[in-house]
Amino acid sequence: MIPLIWQQDGPNPSPNFNPRANGYGMGGFPTAYFNGNSSVEGGGAISSLVNAYTARYNNAVEIESPMSILHKHEVVDNTVYLETEVSMEMEISTSNNRIIFMLTQNFDGVQNGNYFASVTRYHEQPFTLNSTGETAIFTQEIALNPAWNLDNTSIVVIVQSFSGDRPIHQALQRSLYYEAGAPLNLSCEFNEEITPLTISLTWDEPTYYNVDLVGYNVYRNGVYYTDVFDTSFVDPFVTLYQEYKYYVTAVYAGIESEPSNEVTIGVASENDPVAYPYLAELRYNYPNPFNPSTTIDFVVHKDSPILLEVFNLRGQLISTLVDGYYTSGEHSVVWEGLDSNGSSVGSGVYFYRLVSGDYVDVQRMVLMK
Repeated sequence: MIPLIWQQDGPNPSPNFNPRANGYGMGGFPTAYFNGNSSVEGGGAISSLVNAYTARYNNAVEIESPMSILHKHEVVDNTVYLETEVSMEMEISTSNNRIIFMLTQNFDGVQNGNYFASVTRYHEQPFTLNSTGETAIFTQEIALNPAWNLDNTSIVVIVQSFSGDRPIHQALQRSLYYEAGAPLNLSCEFNEEITPLTISLTWDEPTYYNVDLVGYNVYRNGVYYTDVFDTSFVDPFVTLYQEYKYYVTAVYAGIESEPSNEVTIGVASENDPVAYPYLAELRYNYPNPFNPSTTIDFVVHKDSPILLEVFNLRGQLISTLVDGYYTSGEHSVVWEGLDSNGSSVGSGVYFYRLVSGDYVDVQRMVLMK
C-alpha cells in the first residue's frame, strides 16, 4: 500500500488539494480512498476504521494491473529528474488517463506525526497508452525544497483514469535516496543422482535495501532466464557435456540490483565414455521466434529410441512431439503451438528436450502471437 496524505491547511498545504477533493466529492474529513474509488469517510473508533480500511485494502490488492512500470531517477542541484517506462500487458478502456508524479514528505518531528506521507509536489501528464504491447517513457523534473529532510522524501508515480470511478491502474513508490543491494554468496551444485539432470542454485538475501524486495532474476550464460521469489532455483534444463554460467539480481519495486557473484559449473565431461558417440543430436528450431508453428530438426547417428518433448518455463510438460524408434539419418518435426490436449498455448518462452539413451539436449524457443 502506498499512503498519500493531502493537507488542506497548516504550514505545508498540499498542491492540487482542491481539484482532488472536488473530483472525489468528499463529504467529510478525513476521507480515505483505496484504488482511487473505494472510500472510507470520517473518523470514529480506531477498531471500526481498521476493519473498514482492511476490507478496502484486501479488495484492492486482488485487482490485476494492466501494465508494469520501471522507474529511475537522479538528484542534481536540488532537482530530481525522473524517468518512468510503462509497458502495457492488457488493454484498458478508461478515458482521460494520466500519469502523475508526486513527492511525499514525512513531517514527523516538524509537524503532526500523522503527516507521514504528505504530498508536497504534484505533476501530471496525459497517458495515451491503451493497447497490449505498447510502451513509452515518461520524464519529469521536480524541484526540491532545501529545507526538507530529503532522507524523509519519497517519489510516487501513479497511472490513473480521471473519468468514471477514477480507477488507479498502477502505482510505484520509491525513496528519494534508495538502496538496492545485490544478492550475496551465490553457489551452485550439479545434481547427477536424479533424472532429468538439474543444477541447483542458492544465494543469500541482500543485506541492505530500503525499497520493497519483490523477487529475483536468474541469468544463465549472460541472458535473462527466469524470475523466482525465493533464494533458490533448480534449473531442470541442462545438458551433458555443457558448461553453464549463472548470476542473480534482486528485483525491487521498479528497479533491478547489480548482479551477484557469477558461478560456473560443467555438466560431466566430453571425455566421459558413457554417452559417446552420441546416438542422436538435437538441432535448432526455425523460425525462432515463431507464430504459429516452428520446425525442429534432429539427427539420429545410430538407430535408437527418440523422445522429444516441449516444456514451459516452470518445467511442466506441454506436449510430446516424438516418442518412438528412429533409424539413422536427418529428421524433423513441426510443433503447431498446441498442448497435449490440442489447445493453443500462449505467447512465451518454451523449451524442447531430446532424449536418446544417455544423450540429453535442451534448446529454447519463443512463441510470439
